[in-house]
Amino acid sequence: MIVFLLFASIFIAISSFFAMHLLKRRRALIWWDYFFPYTGIIVWFFLVMFNVGKTATLSNFVIENFWITMISIIIPWMLFGISFIPKATAPIFPRIVTFLPMTFSIIIRLTIDTLSE
Repeated sequence: MIVFLLFASIFIAISSFFAMHLLKRRRALIWWDYFFPYTGIIVWFFLVMFNVGKTATLSNFVIENFWITMISIIIPWMLFGISFIPKATAPIFPRIVTFLPMTFSIIIRLTIDTLSE
């Protein structure tokens, strides 16, 4: 479990680094821009701690965190793509997109049934 989290964090960090490096050239970044890809996994752990959703087995941990990691990898690149939209037409898109890892982790935690070990 710890090894999987380490790999997930490394994958998120590597993909986010390149996306944020390219995005930094297009707009100013704040600390939240570097932190938000990890919020999905953090929210997932809080949901499990407070028994939200079905019982979490190790299979649930692996499957759910795999999908949360994939979303967390994709979203910084979505922000980079959104940065090409003229600012007058879409100033709220980047703010909405940064909350997707948290929203996705809540949805995935509430919808996936308990998987067998």
